[in-house]
Amino acid sequence: MEWEVVLAALYLRGLERPVDVRRSGWRAVENVLRASGSSLARASRALARAGLDAEALVLEAPGVAAGAEKLVQGGRALTCLSPGYPSRWVDVLGSGAPPALWIWGATPPAGPALAVVGSRRIGDDVRRFARNLGSEASARGLVVVSGGAAGCDRAAVRGAMPRAFEILPRGLRAGPVGPVTQLSVCAPDEGFSTASAMERNALVYAAADLAVVVHARFKEGGTWHGAVDAIRRRTTRLAVRWDPRNEASRALAGLGAIPLGHPSELGAALQKEAAQTGLFKT
Repeated sequence: MEWEVVLAALYLRGLERPVDVRRSGWRAVENVLRASGSSLARASRALARAGLDAEALVLEAPGVAAGAEKLVQGGRALTCLSPGYPSRWVDVLGSGAPPALWIWGATPPAGPALAVVGSRRIGDDVRRFARNLGSEASARGLVVVSGGAAGCDRAAVRGAMPRAFEILPRGLRAGPVGPVTQLSVCAPDEGFSTASAMERNALVYAAADLAVVVHARFKEGGTWHGAVDAIRRRTTRLAVRWDPRNEASRALAGLGAIPLGHPSELGAALQKEAAQTGLFKT
């Protein structure tokens, strides 16, 4: 837990620090901690010896480490060294993975993850698909991760409870919306912004071994652009709710997304992925 406190003190957004440190440098900090075996009390000296002077200065500042320790012990901070941290972030994003986040709720459930994303304004048929997809994923032992938006995201999480968590594009000062665990890289008082939404989208895809786009608008909105970016960056394998009347559905399938006509087809898609990539094998 002491190393978790160091990472929270250095990188958790919203904490007051005497200087800002580069978030992308967290791998170097972790390496120093592991190599030296330093406790919290000696971490600043170990970092200073390694040339990480700004990081050492933060840990030496009055109240910073103590405040971070309180947050870690109180279950409000999740770091890359904490149980429940989505380990796939490190594999996919490397030093771009968030070293520390805010959390409301229980530790995120462990296991292979399915991201479910989609539009906010949807019809009842699309909402049922998303909810049933969440239920199907949970029954197969998957963890459902979403962006916490109304519509497809929230419907899938409801179907998957309790094997689900959300990543929000705003601070968690107001606490969780419903019983699901929520994560955010944003400071507690930070409001929604386009930049935070894009960052959230990237984390949702990177957390999942497979992502399903339940509904999108062709070349419009965050769902479309997030899905195309995930395909381009090869962040994760993509599937799409197949609707031949929907231009976005046809386009994503044309870009390589697996078409799903019904939530019950998730099992066949997982078996195909297991055969091709080794993922989802039981």
